[in-house]
Amino acid sequence: MKYWKKDNVKYFILSCIAVVFLLTKNTLMNFLFPPGQNYGFDYNSVRIKLGINVLPDTWVTNDKYKNRKVWHPLNRPDSGYFWDAKEILIEDGNIIYDGDTYLHIGNEIYEQLTLTYNFSSGGDWECKYFNSHEGTAGKSITKFQADSILIDWKLATLK
Repeated sequence: MKYWKKDNVKYFILSCIAVVFLLTKNTLMNFLFPPGQNYGFDYNSVRIKLGINVLPDTWVTNDKYKNRKVWHPLNRPDSGYFWDAKEILIEDGNIIYDGDTYLHIGNEIYEQLTLTYNFSSGGDWECKYFNSHEGTAGKSITKFQADSILIDWKLATLK
């Protein structure tokens, strides 16, 4: 009779573990295999070939999202011209978006430049520029114009 009770306890514990695993499978998988891991620092060789800024190995992320990851410098400045973030989007396990955000924050001005490499459209660049003196909406600009802004901001050598 004692043997039968030990067996029941063992099966009950195994059943509980199985139920917990099934209920937390996505969270557990995100913990064990962080999303975007394949497109982090190890993906820099591909970024170089495509002309996308590489992800600095000193940048950090706290994202636990399945389809999105954002990295930023450990000590972000609060003024001046600087590269603020790198963001990737993943769909069905494949990268579809690799974007960089640059900022200029001054006494009375806020400018933002985003350069996005869109994998889902065959590698098109999407660039947007926002200036607080020109209104509330960012405007689309060409890659050439975006590169010119980066040169003006002395951030063009980041690649």
